[in-house]
Amino acid sequence: MTVTTSYQIITPDGVTFNLDGTHYRVAGALDNVGMPPVRAYTHQVPGQPGVVLDDLLDDVRVVTVSLAAHDCDIEKVFQAMNDHMANFRYNRTLTLQPLRLRVTVNGTAADLYCYYGGMITSEIDNVHALYGFTLVAYDPYWYSTSETSTALDTSDSFTASYVVGKISGLWRNLGNAGTGEVVCMAFDAAGDLYIGGDFTNWGGIAAADYIAKYDVSAGTWSAVGATPLNEQLTDIVIAANGDIYISGGFTNAGGAATADYIAKLASGGADWTSITTGGAADGFVYKLLLSDDGYLWAGGVFDNIGGVASNAVARMTISSGAWSASPTMPAITDSVFALAQGQDGTIYAGGLFANAGGDTDADNIAKWNGTAWSAVGGPTNDEVWSIVPLADGTIYVAGHFTTWDGVTVNRIGQWTGSAVRAMDTGLNDEAYTIYVDDESNVWVGGRFTKAG
Repeated sequence: MTVTTSYQIITPDGVTFNLDGTHYRVAGALDNVGMPPVRAYTHQVPGQPGVVLDDLLDDVRVVTVSLAAHDCDIEKVFQAMNDHMANFRYNRTLTLQPLRLRVTVNGTAADLYCYYGGMITSEIDNVHALYGFTLVAYDPYWYSTSETSTALDTSDSFTASYVVGKISGLWRNLGNAGTGEVVCMAFDAAGDLYIGGDFTNWGGIAAADYIAKYDVSAGTWSAVGATPLNEQLTDIVIAANGDIYISGGFTNAGGAATADYIAKLASGGADWTSITTGGAADGFVYKLLLSDDGYLWAGGVFDNIGGVASNAVARMTISSGAWSASPTMPAITDSVFALAQGQDGTIYAGGLFANAGGDTDADNIAKWNGTAWSAVGGPTNDEVWSIVPLADGTIYVAGHFTTWDGVTVNRIGQWTGSAVRAMDTGLNDEAYTIYVDDESNVWVGGRFTKAG
């Protein structure tokens, strides 16, 4: 992907100076753009190794703007330095106000609020000189060009159409004249984004119904598959070889008679095809999972898939295309909305069901060990929509439930491997999805308006 970056300085009184790449070099502006510099405060405990962390505070961000002069006499270099000081001096306005350093990456701009730090010089003589100045950002965060650093608060917003992305450290509106909801997304090996949901004519493309592809490098949308789908998508998974699997409420995907509720677009293929050799799924498929051992798992509201009787969950051997009834989940309400795999290979299922595998504690959440279903901690009292297992054995679960194994958790909780724990006071309404990042931060989305 080609990245084009340009810089401008906008003074408090509205004068713009372009820092073109031919003469200026800017360093430090985009360092750790997703996270500001952090200063750690610690103290030592006598007799104990290491230190105790007391606090982490945002630190200033320092930007260096440098220029080089060749075959230029000293007088001209000093004059250029004085001109820069005059351009960016702190007293251009009656009250001390920050400059704005504006960076534009591939057409998207953001501002860093800075104060003029001072001149820097090196190797000044009658042949060449390296000189410049520093900018100090005491507020190290980037802001949209319509905001000011002193006015930013949680009520700020920007126009977005159903889907947004953070690219090169800047939020970008990826929506384009779509109508409806985006409910799932996936990335392929090239880094391009696929979205699915309940929308039609995404990006003004007549064939982009219920699924569309965003080319990140080109910034353009396109349809996926030659034949538009006829109903919503609920999940997209992409295999390592580029095959795309989808689930939802659609029927006859790609014109295939047995491509109901689940379908496949082979890598390099032109249109959707059926993946069930023995017949279509007979009910809605909500969730898909590609497991490490070569299976495609499907969860939803169905009793038969590929000609195999199964209650709400089934798996297909990808190499043969054969569905298996072995992981059938005995259930009362037969609804599976969540599927996940732990690093030890354990498969987790969540939804609205009871007594999975005959285990009376396996209500709405259960795990598959390769031969049987069993409880995860204990039963929840309502639907489970999302499950995230971590490498250390911790499992995060979200949904519509308020208790888990008798513990009040209010729609989100964690299983430590030995006990259920609440997360603060939970949420005030339904949660649909959880994500845990590399720094162990837990992100959750849903219909709630209060957390904790």
